[in-house]
Amino acid sequence: MEIKKLTSLTIETTNLCNLSCLICPTNNGMKREKGTMSFELFQKTINGGKSLEHLCLHNWGEPILNKDLFNMISYAHDRGIRYTVFNTNGSLLDDDIVNRLLDSPLSILRISVDGNPNTYRQIRGIDFNTIEKNIIKLIKKRNEINSSLKIGIVMVIDEQTEKDMDSFHAKWNAIVDHVRFQPKLTHSDRTGLCPELYGKDYGKMVVLWN
Repeated sequence: MEIKKLTSLTIETTNLCNLSCLICPTNNGMKREKGTMSFELFQKTINGGKSLEHLCLHNWGEPILNKDLFNMISYAHDRGIRYTVFNTNGSLLDDDIVNRLLDSPLSILRISVDGNPNTYRQIRGIDFNTIEKNIIKLIKKRNEINSSLKIGIVMVIDEQTEKDMDSFHAKWNAIVDHVRFQPKLTHSDRTGLCPELYGKDYGKMVVLWN
């Protein structure tokens, strides 16, 4: 039997989060114990994957809350992993974090943004303008120093946000490197979530289904 090489890996660096978004179970019913992955465990995990090429550093939780995140990114790069990526809610992108991101060998950063300012506040519980300013600041600094970091936006599609897909794409597609949509992952099917968009190509946008 042929044994395939492990080339891609998702690691949950933390399941802690500073927000309580309505679409996410992290602070809304998650039963697992909360905590962060140690740098030592991360090293052991990476060392065991000698053929790794792609590494995703998020699952549930906000990766920036792990104090070892940037050490993890650098370690993965030094071990020859070509692409590293993580999603963030964007609320912690202060000047220090922005500088550390751009100084790191991170390949792709995606920021989660949901719908318009009104739906965003309802879902995320924080002000949309704060997140938008953080994103623009990051992009401006990235462009100033000619960093190779790719920056994307991802929106979760649910009953509140699906009506905003076209305007959302038009706005962000002109600003970031790519835009992605994905369904609310707590749904077991695509019922009511724009099934006609299944597999539809929006250019730089990718529609992802569960």
